Amino acid sequence: IIWDEVGSQFILAALDPASYQILRVRHRTVYLHPLIVWETLVSALTKRNTHYGVVIKRCHPKTVVTFVDNNPRFHELANRLPDIRFVAIQNGERNGSPDEGPPIGLPATYDSEYLCFSQFEIDSYRAIGYKFKHINVMGSLKNALFVRHLHDSKRGINMSGKGDILLMSQYR
Repeated sequence: IIWDEVGSQFILAALDPASYQILRVRHRTVYLHPLIVWETLVSALTKRNTHYGVVIKRCHPKTVVTFVDNNPRFHELANRLPDIRFVAIQNGERNGSPDEGPPIGLPATYDSEYLCFSQFEIDSYRAIGYKFKHINVMGSLKNALFVRHLHDSKRGINMSGKGDILLMSQYR
């Protein structure tokens, strides 16, 4: 399952999964399958799960992945559904400056995996108080796709030389 359609094109380009579903969570989309509605009502009364947690559980995915790494609901669901692998891929700079506040919400321990740009994010998140199941440096997914595109293109661009270019990943 891909959590949130934002950035899903990059995940699909990188993984090329045989089967997937995009869970649309913008604008509080509600899924009205009778079993999902029933389980959501029961979960709301018992506070065991959320609507999206019920939807994910019903789909029986191996992995839930997102390119919206700073969505606290995604990370909180990883705690509620520990048998499912949750992977967040960093999509933008998270400098953790005091004026911005914490990048994901209040510092907490999450059962999700976090793939980030550099050691800077690992150090910053640990200093703030975030804990993840795993946190690994991956670099920029958008940059990796761009480099793959250049490598695969017929223009024959020489990628072996050193240069002074910096590509920044950004949302828009």
